[in-house]
Amino acid sequence: ADPGQRALVLFEIGRDGKISNPKIERSSGNSFDDQAALRAVMEASPFPELPKEFTARVLRVHLGFEPPTGRG
Repeated sequence: ADPGQRALVLFEIGRDGKISNPKIERSSGNSFDDQAALRAVMEASPFPELPKEFTARVLRVHLGFEPPTGRG
């Protein structure tokens, strides 16, 4: 991937904290980094339940992941 490129992952958090529809919304240009970003979101599930004050059915999240520097 080019320096400064990052993967953008789109997913939804349900009322119960479980994620659904995780996907790469914008690629970093490196499939390994993209899959690592997607895997990080999936392994973080479930998230805490959504607060009662939040009235929507799901929370849509766009989360950016920058590749680590200094690989070698």
